[in-house]
Amino acid sequence: MQDFAPRPLNAQRTKSQAMKLIYTNASPYARKARIVALEDGIDLELIWHHPTAEGSKVPDFNPLGKVPALILDDGTLIIDSPVICEFLDQHERTPSLVPAAGPDRMRVKTLEAIADGIMDATVASVLETRRDPSERSPYWLTRWEEAIRRALPLLEGQLLADESFNLGTIASISALHYLDFRFPEQAYLEPHPALSEWLKSHENRDSIVQTMPFDGPSR
Repeated sequence: MQDFAPRPLNAQRTKSQAMKLIYTNASPYARKARIVALEDGIDLELIWHHPTAEGSKVPDFNPLGKVPALILDDGTLIIDSPVICEFLDQHERTPSLVPAAGPDRMRVKTLEAIADGIMDATVASVLETRRDPSERSPYWLTRWEEAIRRALPLLEGQLLADESFNLGTIASISALHYLDFRFPEQAYLEPHPALSEWLKSHENRDSIVQTMPFDGPSR
């Protein structure tokens, strides 16, 4: 395993410096980072490793065993999608995908938190449904479904009130696509036609097209 002693982040990094993103094509969290990189014109070396596969290499990069993990050219490890996305967005884009301060920043970060919460509940549900039916928890599956259904109107209201493209937008797209990818039979967006139309309005954007979720290292 690599040495994970903290190293200072270099705020003056350039696009030419090599950065590696440990990811899966299905992960909505990793997708956030990939979209930010594409929007900001940052080249990443994408390294596919599945965190739950037998003999997974993910812990060799991130001791927590999660994706995404960003490895800078000097070996610095950055984890957690909100942190990775903000790091990638520094000094690269005008206007920034993440406002620096004030009410606009709180609005974007709150929207990101709602979307990340939907991802959390969706991923937890996916993992639970992969257990043997006799070992699944109906209690938790119901709680996660209810959390998702409660969050969607809140997400809808905030997204429809803001036409800007920012990290909250990116997180929301990632969460909603992943929800439909894993649970199409649940038709979560059916009661929210305006939210569904909002999502469709972004589906031709290059960064969205290039990062649509699928299982496996390649199509």
